[in-house]
Amino acid sequence: METHVKVIAWLYIAKTILFLLIMLGVSGLVLGAGMASQDGNTVGLMAVIAGVFAWIGFIVSVPQLIAAWALFKRKNWGRILTIILSILNIFDVPFGTALSIYALVILFRDDARVYFSG
Repeated sequence: METHVKVIAWLYIAKTILFLLIMLGVSGLVLGAGMASQDGNTVGLMAVIAGVFAWIGFIVSVPQLIAAWALFKRKNWGRILTIILSILNIFDVPFGTALSIYALVILFRDDARVYFSG
């Protein structure tokens, strides 16, 4: 069980880092497109849109990193948080779906409850 839980935690960290890099890249592209237009209104609008993308990335990533940390620390609330996040991430095709199914199968097992209770 310990190996499965660590794999799930590391995969959540990897998925979160990849997501953050993509969101930062999109923010940079949006901001760059605004600056390329050389219109003051467009630059301002694109800066706001880029900021929104960055904040969305941050807001979505923090719970996943907290869940991964809690899994490493064998916290039962981390198992519950990971189950909730896995249900929400099931539509994140293809990697999120695979990770969610794997996490749900492992974390709903009876030996997972025992692992996190002790």
